[in-house]
Amino acid sequence: MRIVPAFLARNWSLKLAALALAVLLWTVVRVDAPTRQLIPGIPVHVLLNDPRWAVEGEPLPSRVDVRFAGPARELIQLAFNRPSILIPVDSVMSIDSALVLQREWVRLPGRMGVTAEDIQPSSVRLRFEPIESAVIPFAPKLDGSLPDGLTLAADPEVIPERANVSGPASRIATLDSVPLRPIALGEIRESASLRVRADVSAFDQLIVAPTEAEVRIRVEPGAERVVADVPVEVPGRPDLAGEPAAGSVTLSGPESQVGAADPRVLRLVVDPAAVSDSVPIRAPVVVRGAPRRVAARPEFDSVTVHRRRNP
Repeated sequence: MRIVPAFLARNWSLKLAALALAVLLWTVVRVDAPTRQLIPGIPVHVLLNDPRWAVEGEPLPSRVDVRFAGPARELIQLAFNRPSILIPVDSVMSIDSALVLQREWVRLPGRMGVTAEDIQPSSVRLRFEPIESAVIPFAPKLDGSLPDGLTLAADPEVIPERANVSGPASRIATLDSVPLRPIALGEIRESASLRVRADVSAFDQLIVAPTEAEVRIRVEPGAERVVADVPVEVPGRPDLAGEPAAGSVTLSGPESQVGAADPRVLRLVVDPAAVSDSVPIRAPVVVRGAPRRVAARPEFDSVTVHRRRNP
């Protein structure tokens, strides 16, 4: 039987606690000891304070490697709560600029006791483009169909017609309209004036004013009317005629416009591209002369084109 020496047996619990405390203090000292660590891929951003310019694209390069110095414990935290670099630009002096990265531009999460020692690469290239303004028309969007028996009597009227848009010149150059949010036609029961917001979800870096417009929707009951004896014409070919020489046309659309349509200006016109000197030939016809919002449906969709007979 092995006998434990008396000096070890005495106050053994205190000795064990002292050993544990020594190990803990050694670990804390090791974790808090100053050290260095390279953290790759730190993102680079630009804080531009010059209202006359915009940043074109990302800095080149957009990520850099930074070597930090500080307690190991905080360097470990820094690997998870990643820092960034924010370049302040108060005034643009050149469209294309190269800037040396400063250590004070490194943004650390929280109040950490670490410092940036080195940045590689040490500089980035920035490109800027001027801010421009333009007056661009609103574009209303109609979704779905009106309830049965109703039809649009006019194009939607937008007030104001245009918006002021400002932003990077390259973005302004691509715009031909500012879209408005869709209007559900199925919910329209009568002529109405609606406030509709602009759909600027894809307008990043752009400022639009105003951001909404009034859209007036005018509807009427639909109507239908048949006009008989509409003549067939072959444009540019007085030597040719169509067979049959006339036909009926069915007009449908807003009641007021269908009723006001002048039957004397209606024509069944042969497509000139379908006509050649090799006649007789079958050629398609379209209706000309109907009001803009009135649909015109011919009795037949084609005629036989032949040479006119001499009297």
